[in-house]
Amino acid sequence: MSITSTNIMTLLLIGLFILPGSNKAMARAISGNDSTIIAKHSKVPILPGNLDRRLDSLQKADQLAGWLNTWYDYFSPSPSQHIQQLALPFNRIWRKPATDPERVALFYLLILCGYYQLQYGNILQSTDLYEQAYELAKGHKAIRDSELLDYLIKPLGNNYTRLGDYKRALYIQQEGLRRAVRMNDSMQQAAALANLSTTARWNDLPKDAIKYARQGLQKVKAGSALQGLLFSTLADILQAEGSTDTAQLIISKALALFSAQKLERGANNTYWYGGALCTAAAIARQQKQYGQAISLLRQAKHLYDQYFPRSRQREKMKVLVSLGQVYKTSNNFNNAFKYFNLALAGLLPNQFPDEAAWPAPHLLYAENTLLDAITGKAQILHLMGKDSLALMGYQSAAIVLQKLRTTIFSVEAKRLLQQQSLQTTEEAISIAYHLFQGTDNKKYAWIALQFAEAHKARLLLDDLQKSSAYSSQASDDSLLIQQKKLRQVISFYIHSKMDALEENQTAENQDWQQKIEATKYELSLIDKQVKEKYPAITWDSQIDINTIISALPPGMIAWEYFTGPDKWYGFSINNKGILSFTSLNVTMDFPDKVAQFVHRWFSNGPEQMVNNPALFYKNAFYLYQRLGLGTLNDYCKLLIIPDGVLGRLPFEALTTDSNYHSNPASWPYLLQKAETSQAYSLAVWTHSQKQFATIKNINGFSGFFINPTGNNQLATLNGVDQEAKSIHNQVAGLYYKNTAATAEQLLKALQQSEVVHISTHAILMGDKQIPALQMADMKILLADLYPLQAHPSLVFISACQTAGGLLSPGEGIISLAREFTAMGAGGVIAALWNINDETASKLTALYYKNLQETGDKSGALYLAKKQWLTTDPTNATAKLPYYWAGLLYYGNNTPLAHPLRTTAVFPVWGWGIIIALLLLLFSLIGWRLAKRKHDENKNTYN
Repeated sequence: MSITSTNIMTLLLIGLFILPGSNKAMARAISGNDSTIIAKHSKVPILPGNLDRRLDSLQKADQLAGWLNTWYDYFSPSPSQHIQQLALPFNRIWRKPATDPERVALFYLLILCGYYQLQYGNILQSTDLYEQAYELAKGHKAIRDSELLDYLIKPLGNNYTRLGDYKRALYIQQEGLRRAVRMNDSMQQAAALANLSTTARWNDLPKDAIKYARQGLQKVKAGSALQGLLFSTLADILQAEGSTDTAQLIISKALALFSAQKLERGANNTYWYGGALCTAAAIARQQKQYGQAISLLRQAKHLYDQYFPRSRQREKMKVLVSLGQVYKTSNNFNNAFKYFNLALAGLLPNQFPDEAAWPAPHLLYAENTLLDAITGKAQILHLMGKDSLALMGYQSAAIVLQKLRTTIFSVEAKRLLQQQSLQTTEEAISIAYHLFQGTDNKKYAWIALQFAEAHKARLLLDDLQKSSAYSSQASDDSLLIQQKKLRQVISFYIHSKMDALEENQTAENQDWQQKIEATKYELSLIDKQVKEKYPAITWDSQIDINTIISALPPGMIAWEYFTGPDKWYGFSINNKGILSFTSLNVTMDFPDKVAQFVHRWFSNGPEQMVNNPALFYKNAFYLYQRLGLGTLNDYCKLLIIPDGVLGRLPFEALTTDSNYHSNPASWPYLLQKAETSQAYSLAVWTHSQKQFATIKNINGFSGFFINPTGNNQLATLNGVDQEAKSIHNQVAGLYYKNTAATAEQLLKALQQSEVVHISTHAILMGDKQIPALQMADMKILLADLYPLQAHPSLVFISACQTAGGLLSPGEGIISLAREFTAMGAGGVIAALWNINDETASKLTALYYKNLQETGDKSGALYLAKKQWLTTDPTNATAKLPYYWAGLLYYGNNTPLAHPLRTTAVFPVWGWGIIIALLLLLFSLIGWRLAKRKHDENKNTYN
């Protein structure tokens, strides 16, 4: 039998438009051997003999289309009996399809198997198959838009949403909407908008989510099941945004619409009705109508059991988790504990015998519902006073969270996952601190630090690990070359988009954004292939705290912060272990106080500090006390790992006692007590430290100096010329000034030089504060650094706000300094605010003098700041922290591999000898000329 649109429609009908929007815990992937939730077979059944012979005959005849259709006909009547065999045709296929009939046959087999892999719990395998089908279908007219939309784009987008890969989901669903518009099909458009609405809601884009839902309601046919889905989706979004009353009115419309329809086994409207009941329960829970919420959830569970007896297992488990959450909120802890355990038993069948225990780590897998069930049970155990068991639960949840990260290829989605896990990370650390206080057992401090590190700068660590791993692979690998080219294309598109924004070209801006998203999606598919091709390359890995701590050098103390929504903690660490674990005495408004401190005293120029130094001193000492730094010794090497808003704080400028006096040069700054550097996390610092222990082949200094005189859009940088001159007088190397300081030269220098110095304008662009460096010919954006695998020992960015940018909870400030670190720089010096030009020039000169003498990248800056405070005592104002505290060092403490060469300076006495020789030469020439003239006169007389 050949494959037709009719029979594929019959097989996949219940898969259309599927996108439950009613529960926070969306289904995630189950990978490989963990996918045993539904599939009961332990062995792959043997193929019937007649089928095996027919397949073998078709293969020998090289009839690929017939071979693929035979597999399709075998699977389609009873896929539940063949779930263990769905991968066989793709393992056995002997060549790529070469004709349209072969491509069509493979396309339909891929989406058939993709659909049933999803139904039986294998979402990662399902996604892989759908992605292969998408790549196959691109550019082939033999597959119509309607088929692509129904059988591929919708389920693939839904899979991405279930995985939490919202960026890729948005891209593929927007592609579906464009096709639906091209088909002029209003119901298809409404379905695409429903999916987009749910994805935008989970991607933390509530305004977009509401817009999509309302647009869908304008397109949809009144009284249809799809209208009910859109009502339910909109109610879910409004409930999450706190508009409970409006959400209640809208969900009532959805429930009325679904209850009037005929429910059938496996049908869309039946499935969506269950989702609407769950949304109504969430609204009732928010209104503290707990009895009604429980009744609605039981209706949903009964509906799923009746109409989906062998499928939708995750949706059933979600209902159990929701019941546990309602009972927890209503303080019925015993029932909450019961339902969370029931969910775990369903998600881990035959693997979870003891309800008081936790599953073994190897049984855990990437599934968001599993994460919610484990977290819910841990929270209940804590409320019951069983903190030791609760903490074990949070550790299990951390393993699931880590596995979830490995299924996501979108940076934005990983960042969102990190933000969403902040609350549970704080809960885990708080329980560990309580146990530490009660037992004085340091193992709880270690566990707390593990949680803090697991939540800090993980995307940056991923970038570093990938860059390091890729650099060891063959440079001519076609996949890696394609990966690099796609990153370069994305960089080009981002530049074009920024140009369109600056020129207010809205349509062009949207066009470039579409191209960016399309290329990012293509890159994500390549990234996936790279990860499969090089299984030995590991990232997204668990963090080993023991290894990290042991890498700290003797004499260094690391001070790491964790700033949660409600509580802040501090860890003092050396290479022997954790010295202290403290809960910081901060109030709810303390983050605002830190932000106000930075804004008032540093962000808007020096006037406030000049006019009221006593108040600054008092505020600085207040922060010093609250941040727990008073236990430090009088001198140490201090590695600060900030978190959240603390990433904007100049720690060295904090004052360490309350005795104010009027001379800022002799104030007791933290600078006087500790040689301070910063890192984004201990794991990032350790990775960089180990990496640069092996890098020995980089030489030289390259400097870039741009003073945009004559540019009406950019202010003149009066200190740049003096800065270039002062460095050039000390350091030999390559110097690029003004028009010679191009973006191309900078990117080349980053890959060839040990030290790169950049003195120019830095800009934070747009609402998202995208950092950029202004070169002579163009701006350098973060995207320009992604394709590079460069390892300069030091990048010194002498430009304003290069350590500033958008604050991403858990990840830190997305700044140029961070991206140079991600690129592979061992150390970066960057500015927190707009530093005075003259000050920057002088500090920079002091820095390079110290660097030449010591090779110590961090220590040279520390010495330069201390030297600044002790020189020119007549200028007291210049000793205020505004002038010297803005430059920070981020990175490892490995010395320069090669000392910077000193500029050859000709001695003064040498010039004296040259002048004397020139005078002698001129005298000789004069004597010779006079003698010749005398001889000529004599001859004339004769």
